[in-house]
Amino acid sequence: MSNCNVVQFTPLAGVTARKNVEALIRLAREQLTVFGAGLDYASDKWDTGIIPKGRRNSKRMTFCALETTSETQGSGWTPLPEPFNEFAKALVRYLQGMSPLAAPEVRLTALRFLEAALREQNSSSPWEATAATFNRAAQLARERGSPARAYIIGLKLEELASFMAKNRLVSGPLAWANPIPDPGKTMNKVGEEFDRNRKEKLPTEAALDALPRIFRLATDQPDLIISSLVAILMMTPDRVGELLHLPALCIHRGLKGELGLRWLPEKGGAPMIKWVIPLLADIAEQAVDRLLNATAEGRRIAKWYEDNPDRLYLPPCLDELRGKEFLDSEDIRRILGMSDRRPALLWAKKRGMRIERPSYHESLIRFSDVEKEVLKGLPPGFPVLDRRTGMRFSQALCVVNAGTFSSNEAPSSCMFEAIADHHIHQALGGLGERGNSIFAKHGFREPDGSPIRVRSHAFRHHLNTLAQRGGLSQIDIAKWSGRKSEHQNAAYDHVSSEETMEMARERLGPVGKVPGAIAKIPKGTLITRTELAKLGIKAGHTTDFGYCVHDFTMMPCQRFRDCLSCDEQICVKGDEERTVNLRQRLVEAEEMLKHAEQAVRDGISGADEWEVAHKETVSRLRDLIAIYDDPSVPIGSLIRLSGAPRPTLLAQAISDRSAQLPAPAPALAVRSLVGSVKRNSNGQG
Repeated sequence: MSNCNVVQFTPLAGVTARKNVEALIRLAREQLTVFGAGLDYASDKWDTGIIPKGRRNSKRMTFCALETTSETQGSGWTPLPEPFNEFAKALVRYLQGMSPLAAPEVRLTALRFLEAALREQNSSSPWEATAATFNRAAQLARERGSPARAYIIGLKLEELASFMAKNRLVSGPLAWANPIPDPGKTMNKVGEEFDRNRKEKLPTEAALDALPRIFRLATDQPDLIISSLVAILMMTPDRVGELLHLPALCIHRGLKGELGLRWLPEKGGAPMIKWVIPLLADIAEQAVDRLLNATAEGRRIAKWYEDNPDRLYLPPCLDELRGKEFLDSEDIRRILGMSDRRPALLWAKKRGMRIERPSYHESLIRFSDVEKEVLKGLPPGFPVLDRRTGMRFSQALCVVNAGTFSSNEAPSSCMFEAIADHHIHQALGGLGERGNSIFAKHGFREPDGSPIRVRSHAFRHHLNTLAQRGGLSQIDIAKWSGRKSEHQNAAYDHVSSEETMEMARERLGPVGKVPGAIAKIPKGTLITRTELAKLGIKAGHTTDFGYCVHDFTMMPCQRFRDCLSCDEQICVKGDEERTVNLRQRLVEAEEMLKHAEQAVRDGISGADEWEVAHKETVSRLRDLIAIYDDPSVPIGSLIRLSGAPRPTLLAQAISDRSAQLPAPAPALAVRSLVGSVKRNSNGQG
């Protein structure tokens, strides 16, 4: 027996999955150009070439283990183990080509959690992942981050699981959905957690009281700009990135003279006009006028460089310097807007510029050398500021002289920059006592003497909460905020349960006297449990389209009330009210499908997933209505649709414990998609 060779048996499905993973790696390494054809693919640190708004440098991704992510700036990080590391690189590059993200590193984060879960199984082979592996990865995400962050990682894990199952990159069957709840939908309205979250997200009373006063008191250019930007944020629920990409010609007048702002939402919403309530229209117009005046010189400089990309801009008062061959330190000081000759000379020395010394007291530098060095400061992507719209720096509202927000030097007279979110963050107290915020400059503090701090996003939360408190409909709040779905409103709703009860008391009036429409609601017709039992149903409740027969004494609803995707819903032919509901839902679903299909044609990220979901909904509705319209099906028939499109949590558990099934022939499904990836990747490079 000691001379026998022992060879571990590997099922055919495992061999197929491994070959498919290897084929995906070769595809991503040798054929794709996502993140640029010059990407150093072999390196564990990637330069993505994606430059975030308001930043000068592109994003980098480090393929390191989960436990060493905080060490990526130094040398203490550990690479992901092989072969998982090569798999992670291939998957990140491939998926970015198929479904581009502004922050592709979130997929890498999800892969780190998956690798950590695999490591607990003593494996680094991605094809050995199971539903249990993904469950453990989701658990790790919940343990190591906030609920909101964990939910996002769970969504990306679900994307990975779907892709790996569809393309036979795993040895066994895999059906997995994100089990981490959306904190925006599960947020409690009472308790310490709600109070803490509300306090963190909303501006304080001291901030809300101080900002209008600062708007009136501001005199210097930085304060005029910041207070005007904040005034706009306090009128319309905006993201700061959307605000900073407003065009200079952003004012729009309606047919009756009403004032609106031309807006392009950041997260997939359609271009829109954000109307300002008449009471605040004058302030909005004043804020935009102040911004136009304060940023006019920045746009003028940007326009010069568009027309003269190889020549230094000089203001009229310095135009005589253009004819000089040499500049002295005083000339350079005036061009750069510095307060002293010494820093001007230091600026030249740091850049390795050649300094001529015709005399002991003078230092001369060639004009052409100064010109060349200043031109290096043009912003990335110049002349285009917003790649989505093609808007140039010279057309933008928020463009200023470089150094406008610097406390150490005067604004440059020869270079411009776009206002960035960190300028607003710092001005609103983001640096605490270390920064000179607009609150501190004008003598405003919290009642306890601490510095006032407020995030720019807090105004969006504040306006959404006011809208919720005022009874604005969810669809109107979503449209006003530039969202694609009204379900996203919940994360911005900070109305407490006490406030909700108070609003109800105000609308209902004295106890025992129910006024208005509430008193006119007709009594509902209920079906008794005896009658329900005659139908062979022992548990149930009504839905918009029929009756749910799920037994809640056994377990909670696995579908979270997604009744159309559930095979435990029974519909009764002839129920007129629910038939109307079904037909109306089909009209809405078909309209949503059209929008999703158009979004796919427009190349919008993530639209393909919405298209699939809406197609499933439309298909089930059409099948059900076809049965209703079939004259051969008698009135009163009980109808149950089978074939739920999405796996439930129970299905995932069963999948995890099921026997391994033989996989089909080793044909990597992703190969058929190479052409489309190449087309997308060319746009990414």
